Amino acid sequence: MDLNFEFAQIMSVVVRRWRGRVEAPLAACGLTYARWSVLYWIARNDGGINQRALTEIVGVEPPVLSRHLDVLEAQGLVRRVESPADRRSNLVTLTETAPAVIERIEKVLRRELREALGGVNMLKADTFLDVLHTIHERLAGPVEERPQARARQG
Repeated sequence: MDLNFEFAQIMSVVVRRWRGRVEAPLAACGLTYARWSVLYWIARNDGGINQRALTEIVGVEPPVLSRHLDVLEAQGLVRRVESPADRRSNLVTLTETAPAVIERIEKVLRRELREALGGVNMLKADTFLDVLHTIHERLAGPVEERPQARARQG
């Protein structure tokens, strides 16, 4: 079997299984996996993040992100404020209640991750994370900027 094909297939299965494992704990906090992902990236960007940049990081279209933010705002977890650098754009920030919800979710996710990684050498896990970051960076950006798209165009 082709190593590249197997890698992609295993990654796909792992993601589905991970989501299946964490959907119920997230639902208990009033979140879906997609909304948790949005909340996570906002939390990782202290002081707020531009809505356009958040769209790129999360990997969704602007209307999808906007719907997620609408729900998170209604739940009192985030707020959109005018960017001091550019009045035409919004910064998305956490509310005062969000950190407690995030900590509750992260506690559950840490437990699930410890169980999933049980017995795995942490050096190997760190190396794997580095590989995932590399893949993430290479797959980010518009299709026309990806190496395989440039090769087809050239």
